[in-house]
Amino acid sequence: MRVLQINSVCGTGSTGKLAVQISDYLHAQGVENFIAYGFGGCDRPNTYKFGNMADAHLHSFLSRKLCLQGYGSWFATGRLIRYIKKTQPTIIHLHNIHGHYLNFPRLFRFLRKQDCHVVWTFHDCWPMTGKCTHFTEAGCWKWQTQCENCPQLHTYPDSVRDRSRKNHLDKKKYFGSIDKMHIVTVSKWLMETAEASFFRGKDIRYIYNGINTELFRPVPSDIRSTLGIGNKFMILGVSSQWNHKKGYDKFLSLAQRLDENAVIVLVGVTKEQKASLPANVIGITGTKNQQQLAQLYTAADVLVNLSMEETFGLVVAEALACGTPAIVLNSTACPEVVSPETGIVIAPDCEGLDNALAEIRKNGKAYYQDACVSRVRQEFTNEKMQEKYYLLYRGLEKML
Repeated sequence: MRVLQINSVCGTGSTGKLAVQISDYLHAQGVENFIAYGFGGCDRPNTYKFGNMADAHLHSFLSRKLCLQGYGSWFATGRLIRYIKKTQPTIIHLHNIHGHYLNFPRLFRFLRKQDCHVVWTFHDCWPMTGKCTHFTEAGCWKWQTQCENCPQLHTYPDSVRDRSRKNHLDKKKYFGSIDKMHIVTVSKWLMETAEASFFRGKDIRYIYNGINTELFRPVPSDIRSTLGIGNKFMILGVSSQWNHKKGYDKFLSLAQRLDENAVIVLVGVTKEQKASLPANVIGITGTKNQQQLAQLYTAADVLVNLSMEETFGLVVAEALACGTPAIVLNSTACPEVVSPETGIVIAPDCEGLDNALAEIRKNGKAYYQDACVSRVRQEFTNEKMQEKYYLLYRGLEKML
C-alpha cells in the first residue's frame, strides 16, 4: 500500500494539519505515504509542493472574473500528475481541491485512467455545488438538481459572472467518472448532504475530525486576570474571521442584553472590529499559538457558536476538550458535537440564547466539565480519526 494525499496546504490550517496527522499515523504503521500540496511551505520528508504564486494569481483572476474556480493552474496540475506517476500510489486521498491551485478537469481525466482507489474527504460543500462552499444560510437547494442563477456570487469563491450551471454539470461529469471513488465526510450532516447530491450511489461514509487532546484539555490559565475579567461570566466566541455568517451581529446584539457581571470575548476580530466593540466585549485579533487558545477555552464559562454553516464544528469540539460547555445553533453539523450533558442546542434564529446562557450560568461550568472532556475523548480524538482512515485504506488495499 502506498498512499498519496493531495491538499491545498501541508501542516497549516485545519485540512493541512489533518493531512499531516494521517501521514504520521501511516509512518508509524510502516506505510509509505506522501503529501502533495499547492501553497505554503512544509519541511517534512515525502512532501511535494506543485503550486506556485503566478499560477495562483491567474487562477484567482479566472475565478473572480469568470467563475472558473478549479479551472486554472493547468501547469501546476501537470506537475502534480508527473509526481503521481513518479510515486505510483495505490490510494490517492484528496482533501480540498478548490483554492486556486488545481485544475480539476485535468486531474480527473488522469485519475479516471489510473488503477487505484480515490478517497476524497469533503471538508465543505464545494464538490457538490456549482460554486459555493455552503448553502444553508442562503436557503438554496438547487445543488440537489441543477445549479443556476447563483444567489451567492459574492461569497467565496466570489465571482462577477454566474457560471454555476456549467460548473455543476462539469462536476457531475468529472467527479462521477471515477469508479473506485470513496467519499468521506467530516460529519453525518455532510454525509447526508452528499447522499442527496449527484454523488448518491457512491461509497459515502463519515469520519469526524480529530482533536489533539494532549493540547486541548483543561490547563492552567491566567487569561481572566490578563484581560481584567475577574469572576465575571465569560462568554467565548472563536472564529478565523468575524462576519454575519459567523454571527458577529448576534454577539453585538447579545452584548446589549448582558448584565454587568458578564463579558464576551471574541477571538479572531480585525483591528477595525476590535476598536469599535462595546465595553463589555473584549476583542482578540488572534492567538499566539494553540496553547493560548487552549487557555482561553479553559478560562471561559461557555463557548457560543452562532454560525449556521459548520461542516463539523472544530472550535466547539476544542472547547469541550478543555472542559467548557457550548451553545450552538440547530443547523448543519454542530448539534452532532454537543450532547445534552455538554451544552445546549438552540433554534437557528437564536431564539432561546438568553435562556441557554442563564441555564449554564445557573448550573456552573463544573457541572459540565467532566462530561465535556469525556465526550471528546470518546468520540473526537486524533487517534480515532487516524485509525479509521487507516482501516479504510487497508480495506481498499484488499480490493485491489
